[in-house]
Amino acid sequence: VLKQILFKTALGLTDMSNRNIRIETHSGLGMAWFVGWLFTVGFLSKGFWGGVLALIVWPYMLGNHFQP
Repeated sequence: VLKQILFKTALGLTDMSNRNIRIETHSGLGMAWFVGWLFTVGFLSKGFWGGVLALIVWPYMLGNHFQP
């Protein structure tokens, strides 16, 4: 019985109308932010803990700056 179900599924003969398929695409903005963060930390010659602090402080400061 399992073999028949797998065969029908592989051929697309089963009723899958109740399945929801959702495809999302995201922009590369997050990657650009991360690259900018790495550049900033490297440019300022920060150590590890300075980089961790920059990860927390930089988004906060940008949010305050661009807030209407």
